Amino acid sequence: MATDGGTIHDGELTIWTEGSRTTTGYFTSIEAVAHNWVFQVTVSGLTGGGKQAVFDYEGSLDGTNWGHLTVLSKKAGDVSTIDADGTHIFFAQNQPSRFIRVHLNTLTSTSTATVSVKIGAM
Repeated sequence: MATDGGTIHDGELTIWTEGSRTTTGYFTSIEAVAHNWVFQVTVSGLTGGGKQAVFDYEGSLDGTNWGHLTVLSKKAGDVSTIDADGTHIFFAQNQPSRFIRVHLNTLTSTSTATVSVKIGAM
């Protein structure tokens, strides 16, 4: 597996810390040839009515043209929406890509909410 600045664990799992956002937009894309991906999303500061963080998980073969990845989670309900503070894990399995990124589409809160992302690949 090619890695682009991630930390390799046990020779198989590579993890990237994509940082935090307080506004909508894209987290930094990473380059890694893998079939299985894990997204660790931590949200804090969601308060008030209608609070939510809405995501899209995207893959690309060339780093220019992006498409939606289908993600799974043990979290009940919509896998692209988080409506409470905490850490959530999402999986994209058997979806080979060379580039990966997370798009924070919506961030609604009556205070300043913060969203942090880590990506793992095998």
